[in-house]
Amino acid sequence: MEIVHLIVLVGIAVLLAVLFAQTMKIRQQNAKLEAAVAPLRAEAVRSPDASAMPGRGRFITIEILNPGELAASENKLAPVAGAVAPNLLNQIVYVKAAGILREQLAGHGVEADVKIHVR
Repeated sequence: MEIVHLIVLVGIAVLLAVLFAQTMKIRQQNAKLEAAVAPLRAEAVRSPDASAMPGRGRFITIEILNPGELAASENKLAPVAGAVAPNLLNQIVYVKAAGILREQLAGHGVEADVKIHVR
C-alpha cells in the first residue's frame, strides 16, 4: 500500500513540476509580447472628441471581431497568450491591423491618419 502512495505522490510532484514549467514558459512569452508591444503603446490613444477635431466630421471605424482567431493564424501559442493576457493579444492584433491599413491606403494614394482608439 505504501508503494502505491509513493507512486501517487511522485506522480503529483511530476505533474506540479510540469505545470510550473508551463507557467514559467507562458510568463516568458508574455514578457516577450509586452516588450514587442511597448514601443507601439504610444501609438494607441484615447477616443478623440469629435468637437475637438474641427473640419474632420467623418470617421471610418473598424472593430476586429475575431482577434483571437487572427492571432492564432499567425502564432500557434496565441490562444495560450490570449488566455493569460487577452488585452495584450488584442492590442497586438490591432497594432498589426493598423499597420496593414496604413500600407494599403498609402498604396492607393490615400492620405490617412490611422490611429488606434481605446474606449
